[in-house]
Amino acid sequence: MRDEDIDSALAMINLEGWGYTRVELERMLMMDPEGSFLYGDKHTLGVITSVTYGHTGVIGHLVVSEQARGKKIGQTLIERAVEYCEGAGADSILLYATADGLPVYRKFGFNEKRQLMCTKAVLSEADHGPVHNQCAMMTSEDLDDVQSMDERLFGDDRQKLLQLLFAQYPQHSWKLEREGQLVGFVMGRTTPAGYDIGPWECTSGPRDADRLLRAVLRSFGEGVVYLGVFADHLEAVRMFNSLKPLKTWKTTFMVRGADRYPHPEGAYGISSLELG
Repeated sequence: MRDEDIDSALAMINLEGWGYTRVELERMLMMDPEGSFLYGDKHTLGVITSVTYGHTGVIGHLVVSEQARGKKIGQTLIERAVEYCEGAGADSILLYATADGLPVYRKFGFNEKRQLMCTKAVLSEADHGPVHNQCAMMTSEDLDDVQSMDERLFGDDRQKLLQLLFAQYPQHSWKLEREGQLVGFVMGRTTPAGYDIGPWECTSGPRDADRLLRAVLRSFGEGVVYLGVFADHLEAVRMFNSLKPLKTWKTTFMVRGADRYPHPEGAYGISSLELG
């Protein structure tokens, strides 16, 4: 996929009801210009995206046109994305699968690890928390400490993601320090569809994690927000349930290859389904 392919890809994706935006696909190409693929000649029949972080690959959007299903196009796209990630040095690939996608991914050696809860929620002033919050806006000088924390909790180096999100949305990037040490951060972003939250990480407990969540929600104002948390992280789920959902759904976290991804209590919210 190249920049000039985005409109064709979006037309097919959204015809299938996924509701993605140009911003998301542009971000994937900025992150990994060679990592996203189309299937088709005159018309796009399938799309897959991937991005790599060190030894980790992430497969994100996989959409096949209804008129082309049953022709193994999805399997061909998965093969291409896996080949790309492994060629870039990834010995482990992760993704978030719908129920329909589980059987297909199992054929490619992906194993179920955890359930993820996702929500599209209505954000109101009541979700902002106290005006005087102990969190502070992140600065570029914080990025090294943020990257170090994220690498411990995620399991690989996502510096290029963190730098890109901060560069694009510094007003939605928040940190919390205790005694001069970083104990948590959260990053948010805007899209034509609403606001996204993630990554959201905190090592000093749920009260501080909630402060970070409220800080980023306050920076959004009002509107629609998207958030994903692991179903077995009870404190993250509690905060997730405090929002006012328009829609909730579950996906399955799957890994192929080395399982280097810990389950730390400090990881409260994922970046997104396509970014890991």
